[in-house]
Order: sequence, then C-alpha cells, then structure tokens
Amino acid sequence: MALFKAEPPISALSRLKFEKITTDGIFGEHLNFVEFLNQTLTYLVCLYAGNVLLKRNPMEEVIINFGTAPGHDVSSYSGTVICECFAATSVKSNEKLKKDILRLHGNPTAKERLVFYYSHNADAERSYIEKLANQYKDVALWSIPFDALISEYK
Repeated sequence: MALFKAEPPISALSRLKFEKITTDGIFGEHLNFVEFLNQTLTYLVCLYAGNVLLKRNPMEEVIINFGTAPGHDVSSYSGTVICECFAATSVKSNEKLKKDILRLHGNPTAKERLVFYYSHNADAERSYIEKLANQYKDVALWSIPFDALISEYK
C-alpha cells in the first residue's frame, strides 16, 4: 500500500505491471508483481499435483519442473504419469487449458495424463471444461479449489 501512497495510483499500477520490483521465491529471478503472482500460484498448483502423485504412489519419485524448466510441469520419475499445471483467472485465457490438454493428449509413453489447474472462474466455465474433458478423454482434468491450494500454507 505504501507504493500507492508514494506516487499517483496510475504510476503505481504501471510499476506493478511492468517493472521488476519483486523476486521469485524459488529461482531469485526479478519479476514484475503481476508475473510474481501468476508464478507463485502456478507453483502452488505444481506442489499440489506433486503431492497427489506422491500420495497415489509413495514409492516413486516425483519431478516438479518449476517455471520455464523443460519437460512436463510434474511427472513421475518413470514418466508413466505426466501433468501440466497452471493458475489463471480463466481457463479460456490464451486457451491455456486446451493447450495443456493438447500437450498431453496422445502421449504414447504415459499411462496417465493430468492437467491440474486453479481458475477463479472454473464454476462459470464448467460447460467449456466439460466439453474439453469429453473431447480428450485420455487427459484427466483436476480443478483445485483455492482453499485446497493453500491449505498447507495457512
């Protein structure tokens, strides 16, 4: 809030959107605040997905590729389970959900393909999500409620 008291509101908003004023908590990369929020929530989705995989098969290692690391966002060490993860205001934004589904769809080596996501508007977009789920039945879609996403960190 100090930022909004120190300068005109439009300047403060511009700094939050465009200037690298904060640091990524994992890699130490300088980010603008909007990207910091996006990355942090996506990291939480990745951690949630990794936790699901560990609970389902506690004897297999899980790989989590944060940020722009190559490979799937989360996968089992054997590659039999692959996941893409994201957090967005809408699953339709930049066709993110569809693109992640297509990235996994038909992967010949994976036995399970999952997209984990948090979207504040998931309930309102249910028909779109169900249409994609019916179209790409080899990819499971996991909508994560916000409370579940942050339950480990309260």
